[in-house]
Amino acid sequence: MSNSVPTVERSPAQRPARTSRVRTVFSAVCLTLAVLIAPVIVTSTAAGIALTNTDRFVDTFAPVATDPELQAVVSQTLGDAAVEAVAQHDPAGALERYLKDSGASQAVQLSARLLGAYAVQGLETAARENIDTFVSSENFATLWAASLSTVHRTLVGAVADEADDALLRLDADGTMWLNSTVVAQAAVDFVEPRSSTIAGFIPTENIADVKLAQDPAFAQVRTIARSVPLLITVPLAVGVILLAAGVVLAQRRWRALAWTAGAASLVIALFGVVVGSISMAADTPQRAVIGAFVVQVQELISGPAIVVALILAVATLAGSAGALIVRKATPRDAAPVEI
Repeated sequence: MSNSVPTVERSPAQRPARTSRVRTVFSAVCLTLAVLIAPVIVTSTAAGIALTNTDRFVDTFAPVATDPELQAVVSQTLGDAAVEAVAQHDPAGALERYLKDSGASQAVQLSARLLGAYAVQGLETAARENIDTFVSSENFATLWAASLSTVHRTLVGAVADEADDALLRLDADGTMWLNSTVVAQAAVDFVEPRSSTIAGFIPTENIADVKLAQDPAFAQVRTIARSVPLLITVPLAVGVILLAAGVVLAQRRWRALAWTAGAASLVIALFGVVVGSISMAADTPQRAVIGAFVVQVQELISGPAIVVALILAVATLAGSAGALIVRKATPRDAAPVEI
């Protein structure tokens, strides 16, 4: 007597059903991954365009020059340097020594000392006010925008730009420096027509550079900028492959394509809204400056994301409506349009 278990053979009708289920599962997985990678495609493309196009890069980060926190950091640094320069010149002491050598009375010397102290304070205040005016003027914004071209060449190039006339410098460790000497010279050129005396107290040599911000993300930008072709093509190629595979494996291809486009538009729109709503605490001047750059990056990503989401949504609605119209217009005795 045999104890073998009888073998159950699948009928020809069961095998196609199993194959259909497998295809449906693989199609769903591919289309889901295509939807999830859609925001990555939008982000990489927007970042790639900004990093490869100098004009786009300048337009993106030029508004940072109008950020109050950045202006405050620059004004404070140059103002402190100007006050130190006034102190080194010691105009009050020079006047007092001149009167003493000239044989002036003690009363005159005392009056000159008091008036000199007020004069020095007035010079320091005037220097700070003129520097503040310059930093908040279009001249500083123009200087900043022009320097972004140099920063772009630094990012895209293989070596750091060590030009002495560069306003901004980005080190390999992610530290962004502001060349105080360049700003000071521009401030002197701005103030001199208004007050040559005040301009003379703004130092243009041996001023320490200002450390605007330090963040590892700045260092990573160098690497990303040199890999822009891969940054754009790889996510796009992966997305296209997943979308094509999912649609081909789907039983109803037009319907799968429509659902995928609709889901992608929703995910991209939510992604754009979330990115645009992120806020960064500005508890220190450096973090405030970093926040100013982050705001521009947010706009760079969230804007295109919303636009792409709207385009996909409109295309999905138009395509679905067109397919339904074609289906209804198809004669009953003809093969129905598969959607």
